[in-house]
Amino acid sequence: MPGMTGLKFIELQKDKGCKVPHIAVMSCTWSKSEYQRARDMGCKVFEKPFSLDDLIQWMENCEEKPFIPTYKITSCNRINIVK
Repeated sequence: MPGMTGLKFIELQKDKGCKVPHIAVMSCTWSKSEYQRARDMGCKVFEKPFSLDDLIQWMENCEEKPFIPTYKITSCNRINIVK
């Protein structure tokens, strides 16, 4: 993303009211403050290199937790439905 970091993008989306419940970010060269910022925003941080098994396990855990919004649905909202 030219001119913007992934963390800044997530921050801007949250500032605009986006309520996506599960956000993962991947990093290789972040500072401690960037890691903390991501965690403070509720992001799951995967440090490169990471195992695909870890990513898949995180995704499966996200699927197991239903998310039903209590606010007006916008283009950035998502509903997870348990199988």
